[in-house]
Amino acid sequence: MYIISKSKPSEIITNIKLYKSLKNSKCFDIGYYLTKYPDIAKSKWCKYFSPELHYVCEGFNEKRKFNKKFFKNHDKKELIEDIKN
Repeated sequence: MYIISKSKPSEIITNIKLYKSLKNSKCFDIGYYLTKYPDIAKSKWCKYFSPELHYVCEGFNEKRKFNKKFFKNHDKKELIEDIKN
C-alpha cells in the first residue's frame, strides 16, 4: 500500500516490480545501505518499512546507492533489467 500511496499513477507497476526485484535478489545490501545512509537507520523508517521499500519510494529519486556495485539508476525499468542480469 505504501508504494501505491507514494507513487505517481504511471509509476505504480514499475515501483512494485522494482521492489519485488530487489527483495528477490541478493543485490540489495541492507547493511551497506543503512551504513552509508545513517539518516535512514536513525529515522523511524526501518521500524515500519524495509530499506528496499525506502529505496524504491525515496532513495532512487535521491540518487542513493543500494550496494557497492554500480547500477545505472537513470530509469527504474533499466534498473529492473540490470538486477535480473
